[in-house]
Amino acid sequence: MPPSGFQKERLPISTAKVSRAKDQVFFYGWVIMVASLVTGIVSFGIRYSFGVFFKSLELDFQLSRAATSGLFSAYMVFGGIFAVVGGWALDRFGPKRVAMFMGFFTGLSLLTSSQVHSPWELYVSFSLLLGVGTGGLFSIVNTTTARWFVRRRGLAIGITTSSGGMGEVFMAPLSSILLSHYDWRVSFIILGVMAWVILLPAGYLLKRDPRDFGLLPDGVEPEPNRTASTAPVGLEEGFSLAEAWKVREFWLLTIIWLLCSISVHMVLTHLPPHAIDLGISPLDAALIISFVGVGCIVGRFFDGKLSDRVGRKPPAVSSAILMVALLLSLAFIKKLWMFCLFGLLFGYSWGGLGAVVTLLIADIFGIRSLGLIMATISLGWNFGAAIGPSFGGVVYDLTGSYSTASIVTACGMALATFFTIIMRPQVGKMGRG
Repeated sequence: MPPSGFQKERLPISTAKVSRAKDQVFFYGWVIMVASLVTGIVSFGIRYSFGVFFKSLELDFQLSRAATSGLFSAYMVFGGIFAVVGGWALDRFGPKRVAMFMGFFTGLSLLTSSQVHSPWELYVSFSLLLGVGTGGLFSIVNTTTARWFVRRRGLAIGITTSSGGMGEVFMAPLSSILLSHYDWRVSFIILGVMAWVILLPAGYLLKRDPRDFGLLPDGVEPEPNRTASTAPVGLEEGFSLAEAWKVREFWLLTIIWLLCSISVHMVLTHLPPHAIDLGISPLDAALIISFVGVGCIVGRFFDGKLSDRVGRKPPAVSSAILMVALLLSLAFIKKLWMFCLFGLLFGYSWGGLGAVVTLLIADIFGIRSLGLIMATISLGWNFGAAIGPSFGGVVYDLTGSYSTASIVTACGMALATFFTIIMRPQVGKMGRG
């Protein structure tokens, strides 16, 4: 059965005939995908622009690298907590209310952070409030998109998950440009207002389910004489969270997310200050993050679409192996062009892996409680994002280098590669509707 409260956003369409997406002049699923994409670009872009502001915060508050990294780590811990709350709220109240609520807190976080004058205040205004604003983002945009697409789910999820890369491409340079004209406080104010202007309307466009429009998801065929009120044949199949908890793949996916996130966030947080330490200008250091974003876009789009044709595991395994090789190479990178090439390939590898893991969650566990399941698995991602930046900062403070951190995270990704290989992508057929 659907979660409690499932009918709250349902339109009175009990007499309407169910239609396939391809029978419609315009399929609203594409609006869902674009709104999810825009939401992700702004929200993820703000998240991954932290490295651009790293030096400014470090100097202004007289913090060590470990302490500065701790701001981001605390943010991701709070984000993990609110990801689960957001997943529950998504299944109960639908994406529109939750996305608009989160968009409001995203802007509020940046505006209040611009006014603080001590580190503990920044932990509240930035780490806590931005955790509320963006913690559940991943599950909301991808769960909502997955509900609207079946046949082209790989393509659709590949596009929406590329929002993280697009956010890096657009938001990191924008943040750097703002920082070159204003201080970090004014830059935060501008980004906070922009978040409200974009995220609130985008969230308003989100709808939970195709049946709100008398539609079936892309690729699902209707049964003769079936009405919209009786449409969910097979659409609510899958696991509850309690059932998913007992499946080995649930834990494998969580650990893969954890290990991948440690690597990704260690790199994203410390790559700009590391490049600046080697004599690269702050603007060029921000450009490196943009290259990561470009690679991420390509990886998510290409691997997502490829997985519709060859299966989920081959692109996931190849992307994980590439990440291992790149992390081992990081100690030898000294010049700007090398950083840019690294960023491009690293973005491709984690972007592709991220898109396919997202698809595996939907494929394995179905959409019955997908919001809550995806949010719970993404706790691994959030805690990895909390560990990675702090780990890199502590290693740097102790050794004056990131080499040890790169080797350790490469070993972690090798383990994640093994877990990806032993994954059973068809276990979802065991789920109960």
